[in-house]
Amino acid sequence: RERTPDIPDPVHTADLFPDEEVQTITELINTAYEDIVHWRKNLFEVPTCAVGRQFVTELAVWIQHFNTSTKFKSIAIKTFLVLPALLLQKPSAKSKSAEHKTLLSRRLDLWDKREISELLQSGKSIQKRLLSSTRNKNDVARTFANLIFEGRITAAVRMLNQEENKGVLPLSENTLYELKKKHPTPAGIREHTLLNG
Repeated sequence: RERTPDIPDPVHTADLFPDEEVQTITELINTAYEDIVHWRKNLFEVPTCAVGRQFVTELAVWIQHFNTSTKFKSIAIKTFLVLPALLLQKPSAKSKSAEHKTLLSRRLDLWDKREISELLQSGKSIQKRLLSSTRNKNDVARTFANLIFEGRITAAVRMLNQEENKGVLPLSENTLYELKKKHPTPAGIREHTLLNG
């Protein structure tokens, strides 16, 4: 016997939103998306309880918005990507699953009230704490050297990947300058370097 999940039909609920509210939600999601692509990975696992199922149902609703061409189709996939970053942020490295359940429940309530800006600000403050708690370069170099000396190459590479994973750089004049410096214009072809055959 085939089991199908009980997913609310967003088609009827999406049509109830006035166009101005759809536009506001679209702008908030686009703003959130532009921020979260620069965030460090800091998500807790979805709890296996009622609040976890509520979160998964919300994700399914946004996929259904995309599949059924509702007013939210244009932002459905972006929203699907934004939801975990906004709702599953760990408050600290040592937070426990009970705290995660409470946080997710509170954040889902904010999401239902369309308090996307508040969720984004909360995420930004958590990310700011993450960046301020990262090790300085001397600590990273010393730890890396110790791991290599002990022969723990995989651990050393993993540590470097975690330290350097700061997201996508913003496209600025400085970023472009640094990229051009690292990738200079190639020299022209010289006749004496070619093989004639």
